[in-house]
Amino acid sequence: MKPILITVLEEAKRKKVMFRYSALDRYRVGDHEDIDDWGYDIERVIEMLNGFDGGYVEFIQAKHVNKDNKKIVNMKRLKSDLQGYYWQELLENPSISYSCEPEFEQYGITIGEGDLESITSIDEEEAVEYLFDCDGYFEWETWNITEHDTAITNAWQNEELGKVFDIDAINNQWLTNLHNLVYMTE
Repeated sequence: MKPILITVLEEAKRKKVMFRYSALDRYRVGDHEDIDDWGYDIERVIEMLNGFDGGYVEFIQAKHVNKDNKKIVNMKRLKSDLQGYYWQELLENPSISYSCEPEFEQYGITIGEGDLESITSIDEEEAVEYLFDCDGYFEWETWNITEHDTAITNAWQNEELGKVFDIDAINNQWLTNLHNLVYMTE
C-alpha cells in the first residue's frame, strides 16, 4: 500500500490534474524562486512539503494552465475569473494583459487598452490571486495526524474539479484500504 500523499498525487496525474506546492504561499513570504510550474512532479511536492514541514498542495485541471507560462492559469480561465468582479470593465474594453515574472518579482493584470482612462490596473496582491488560482487544494500537516486520520486536512475543490478528482473520496478510500489491511477484513 502506497502512502496517502503518493496515492493522491498519482491519482491526480492519472486524471490529468496538475499539482504543485502552493504558489500563493511562496509569493506571500517573498520566496519567488520556489514558485513552481503546474505539473506532475511528485518528488518536488514531497521535497517542498518536507522542507517546510507541511503546507498546501494545489490542484488544477491541465486544460486551465497557460501553455506559455505554466505557473499561471490560461487566458480563458483568467477572463472567466475576472468576469465576476470586473464585468463592467470587461464589457467596455475586453482586452486583458498580464505579467507574471517570479524571477523579477513582477506580477500584474491590466484590463483594457488605449489611454489611461480606458484601462484598469489590478494591484499586485489581487493579481497574483487571479494568476495563481487553483481548482482545489489540501493542507498537509506532517506532525498533526493525531487529530486527523491522515496528514491531509482542510481539503477543498471546486465543483468542476470534483467531477474528475475528489480529494476527500481518495483519502477516505485510502483509509478504508488501510483499515482492511490492518484488520484483514477483506
